[in-house]
Amino acid sequence: MNIIIRDTNASKTFIEQATMKWQLYLKKIYLAVFVSYIFGVLFFILGIIDYNELYGVNNNGQKLATSWPFAQGIGLTIIGLATYFLIFVLFVRRKKYFTSADEIAKKLLNATNEVTIKIDNNSVEYQSDVIEEKIKWNVFKSFTIYKDYIFLNLSDDTSSSVIIDKRMIDYNDFVALNGFLKKQLIYKN
Repeated sequence: MNIIIRDTNASKTFIEQATMKWQLYLKKIYLAVFVSYIFGVLFFILGIIDYNELYGVNNNGQKLATSWPFAQGIGLTIIGLATYFLIFVLFVRRKKYFTSADEIAKKLLNATNEVTIKIDNNSVEYQSDVIEEKIKWNVFKSFTIYKDYIFLNLSDDTSSSVIIDKRMIDYNDFVALNGFLKKQLIYKN
């Protein structure tokens, strides 16, 4: 297998790829926040049930204190922290992420605005005026296909990955690459 991909509009492609990475990252964040909300609501409901059903009296007729404010407090704290985290990610981290992506895209645009990716049975080679890397296949952990992109992941997620635009390779090369990836790497959805 020997595939050469030349992208003559690398800055635009880089922004598209950064957007895809951000969307995949947000999917994980939304799932984590959703799970946090569920736990927060469960703790809050537990506090209400604890108060309504377990509030009793001792042998002297005194009312017993229960843990309902504590459970409700934990629930509200979880919900509040999850909401804060979501707002932080959607506004602060998003701005930093896309500012950094724009800077790299400008560097590509000011250079030749061309990226070449060479794929063979031994490695993936990424070349531009800004970055030059040669990565052996045994370094990659997995691959992901999302929309029109193949992510060759260097870590457990798509944050560190070589991204290949499927639209830039012909169908036969894509089939060969996909078959090779299935034998070589783990597919992560």
